Amino acid sequence: IMPIYKYFGAPAKYHGKPLFHIISNLKDFGRGRIITRAGFKDEKPSFYRILFAQPLMDQKSEEGRAIVEKVRNGVRYSEPVDLSKIASLPDFILVPRKDEDKFCKWNELRDYDPSLDMVVEPKYY
Repeated sequence: IMPIYKYFGAPAKYHGKPLFHIISNLKDFGRGRIITRAGFKDEKPSFYRILFAQPLMDQKSEEGRAIVEKVRNGVRYSEPVDLSKIASLPDFILVPRKDEDKFCKWNELRDYDPSLDMVVEPKYY
């Protein structure tokens, strides 16, 4: 007879590891490696490429500064992004080196164009 499992609470929002748990174990703190988020469910490639990482070496090793190149929905953003605000969220996944080209689809990416990609906020909510 199989036991009956009853789940309670809301399902997990994040499905990964904090950013600095991953890159603290990589050579040169993962410079050049590809990180994605479990929450990215886009058909087009969405990922971050690490340019510079500096962990704070705190107790849980979740804090620090990470400067990355951002690609979202196949659009490569021109300015580097600082991920220090979201680095402690357990939602990051390291893409294996052998799968990076297949995952990133470099030939399908296009650069950020303000006329196409600018998000206009509504005047009133």
